[in-house]
Amino acid sequence: MKVVIAFKGQTIVFKIDEKDIDKIIDYLESEYSGQIQYKSDFELIRYKFKKGVAIIYRDNIRVRTRNEWIELRSLFLLSQKLNLPFYHSVLFNFGKYQHEVDGVNFQERIMVEVLNRKLTNDWIEYYIKKMRRINFKKCIVIAKSTAKDIKIPEDMEVYIYKLNLSSLINYYKSLKFPSWVKSFLPKRHVRFLLSNGRWTGAKRRLSNTNKHTTEHKLWLELTRFFRRKRFPIKIYYSMARMINPAGEFFGRGYPLPYLLGVFDVDAATKNIPIDAKRYLYEIEKSTREKVKNVLETLESEGYKTKILFSGKKGFHIYAFDEDRPLEFKEENLRRLVLKLGNNIDNINFKSKEGTLDLHRIIKLPCSIDLSTGYPVNELYKKMVIEDCLVENF
Repeated sequence: MKVVIAFKGQTIVFKIDEKDIDKIIDYLESEYSGQIQYKSDFELIRYKFKKGVAIIYRDNIRVRTRNEWIELRSLFLLSQKLNLPFYHSVLFNFGKYQHEVDGVNFQERIMVEVLNRKLTNDWIEYYIKKMRRINFKKCIVIAKSTAKDIKIPEDMEVYIYKLNLSSLINYYKSLKFPSWVKSFLPKRHVRFLLSNGRWTGAKRRLSNTNKHTTEHKLWLELTRFFRRKRFPIKIYYSMARMINPAGEFFGRGYPLPYLLGVFDVDAATKNIPIDAKRYLYEIEKSTREKVKNVLETLESEGYKTKILFSGKKGFHIYAFDEDRPLEFKEENLRRLVLKLGNNIDNINFKSKEGTLDLHRIIKLPCSIDLSTGYPVNELYKKMVIEDCLVENF
């Protein structure tokens, strides 16, 4: 989080941890006479005082992305270990600002916090205070490591998250794309969302050549990250053809107005409980009516279809002609999108001009969504990732 204090023409900017919010608010109220005012979605606190203002900003999108995948993976592991469902990223209005909790089981009154760093006594004190504020019975902390001198209270459990990348590396090393994916991939730009929250693009055109297969070229791209202890949380490709896919490294290149006919159907609610046994069932239940409407509409237009689980919160439905996915001119795809309406998330894929966003990306078939462990495929079968939670006694 970031704090900005503007006072008498001078500006002070510094970073803080979540556990230090109360101290900062106490400091502001003791030093400046003012009041908390309206805040934007990016602000946690806006404190207005005479001749100045202090703002505590929420974590930026890169930090949130970096944290979200490890939070979801941890909640899946915890759900499997305790046989309990957990809701992810729940907000509680209490006192002067909103408290966000990484995981919540309302029935047992358990809150879960995922700390992607070393757990110290300062963090323990903050989490216990937070737990009591929102009236929960138990706090479970999942941390990267712990300090030697920590004192764990009776109403807290601590687990250490152990990440094992060997299964992920082996999956991509032996990956084989179906022929229909190979048919469109050479014309598309491929992008990687990495574990540190950063985006980067493929430097190679993913096509079969005399020297390398499509899969081997993807593997060469991934080894760039593995060597630096990075790995892809998700892999995407551009829906539109790109003039020079390998040259679109930063995703700002030149798309052609030919888009793949793939339609994104997301769950009707984001409030799907993380439940190792029922997660996929809840996603299917939430999207059942939408998927049915999309399939019926596409089939009435004369198209065959193929459904892939998106790996996280919905499905990707491809329009096929025989054994290949269809490409549409921009105006033809727009007509279909309007006909399908709110059944698909594509209705929101708009550029600033209100037309279809030609820079739009979608998850690569057969890739892994590491936040859930599910591949983007037709099988809906979770990959076995050999990470685990170790109880800290």
